[in-house]
Amino acid sequence: MKTKTTISYVLIALLYVWTWYGGYLFHSANLTSEANQAYSSIVEKHEKKVEEYKDVGLDYSFDIYDEIHRNGPRAGIDWCFPIIPGILIAKSYYSIGLSLGAGGIRIVLFYGIGTIELLPIFV
Repeated sequence: MKTKTTISYVLIALLYVWTWYGGYLFHSANLTSEANQAYSSIVEKHEKKVEEYKDVGLDYSFDIYDEIHRNGPRAGIDWCFPIIPGILIAKSYYSIGLSLGAGGIRIVLFYGIGTIELLPIFV
């Protein structure tokens, strides 16, 4: 009986560790992907606007990199820890430019092959 209890504790501990490690990796990847998509969309819209202005013979001299990061978006996780196996609380962010981005403390569901943000607590 004592062996079953010990095995149960070890399995639960491993689930917590997997939630912490895997949740961190997948949540970070999701944030980076979201930031990259938003960044690409902004650059693409800017390039279309430049082309539209050139088509009508106007000069569009606005430098998009005054508003967004020159080297691409930034994303990261300041900290995270598991509440229960499969559920993390994380303080994460992404930044596309000066006033473009998001961040805060969130409840994140880790389901083994990905994460879903369930609830923003402080955004």
